[in-house]
Amino acid sequence: MATEKLKVIMLPRRDEMLRRLISAFDESHAIRNFYPLLLEHAGQEITGTGIVLMLTLAAADYTRTMPSVVTQALYTRMSAFVNALVDDDEVRNEALQGLRAANIA
Repeated sequence: MATEKLKVIMLPRRDEMLRRLISAFDESHAIRNFYPLLLEHAGQEITGTGIVLMLTLAAADYTRTMPSVVTQALYTRMSAFVNALVDDDEVRNEALQGLRAANIA
């Protein structure tokens, strides 16, 4: 059985990644506490599936002690984060499909 090779992209550099995240969700607590978790991956190679994992693991760390309403509010932004960070249509679609499959988008 042949496996399909997933397309890899490079995430934006740190300053550009932060700018894009803020354009998707300009909220001070997220900027100070959530975005640094994502910025650890700036400039790295990643697949669409990797983007889903990056976002969901960072969100889990960020919202660990927060009320569920905050968690839900952040998860409603996941598609916006993907759209802000990924320029490649194929990888963006793969990530958005992954979010839908996980009932996040």
